[in-house]
Amino acid sequence: MLGSENVNLPARSGIKEIQVFEIALKTGELREDVLRTIDRAIPSQLFFELTFQGQVRFAAAYKRSPLAASGDTVAGQLVVEAYFQTPWQPTAAPRLPLPVALDLGGLYEQMLRQHILASPLGLRSRAGETLAETVERGKQI
Repeated sequence: MLGSENVNLPARSGIKEIQVFEIALKTGELREDVLRTIDRAIPSQLFFELTFQGQVRFAAAYKRSPLAASGDTVAGQLVVEAYFQTPWQPTAAPRLPLPVALDLGGLYEQMLRQHILASPLGLRSRAGETLAETVERGKQI
């Protein structure tokens, strides 16, 4: 868990912690609805580390606060958007260091942007594009 106490960053944008779940798979596949169920049950931002036979891949979805007038979620529940997964790689492969950030909201945004870039889409954010706009573009692709 990455929280204010252990990364020495203040909470921002409603983000109080970022959790990383490691899931050891019995087969090399995990349905997205399983990840979505976990994501909906836990009210913080999640990154999944999926391991299988000496390989690892990462999965994450953009989680955002509900839009006030849209009625797109249950009150107080975050909206889980599209998932982005990295390709399989050896578990011994070097990991990216945590990006530089001023608060947990910025850390989450930078981690998710790195994650989206590492996915097979290789989606780079355009100049001035928000994270939500990048995710929406990824969903359309």
